[in-house]
Amino acid sequence: AGVDVLERRVWAALDADSALLNRALIAEGASAEEATVRPPAGLRALRPPEVDADDFVPAAAAEWPVARRASRLSFAASGALGLMEPSNGRQTLLDASSSGERLELVLAALAARAE
Repeated sequence: AGVDVLERRVWAALDADSALLNRALIAEGASAEEATVRPPAGLRALRPPEVDADDFVPAAAAEWPVARRASRLSFAASGALGLMEPSNGRQTLLDASSSGERLELVLAALAARAE
């Protein structure tokens, strides 16, 4: 898949991850307001301008090429969400040869966390 497709898949997985965390918090007795979970603002600022979001964090600049935005997302998502284990996952991410490969690793980590 192209990096633009992977980027959109990561954003869809991030939305699903947030929704899962919201449901878990509500099941534990939190109110809807208390259970609102979203990725950090710095990460949300990397979303493509055309990806709809209902928060006040501006999307990445429209003039940013997809490759630049995806490259930043491929590193930021893992760190911001604590997706990779320090012992081996982070090195694997750093050793990835492309943004697409890093985005695939982020998708796999989000999928594993959802199970």
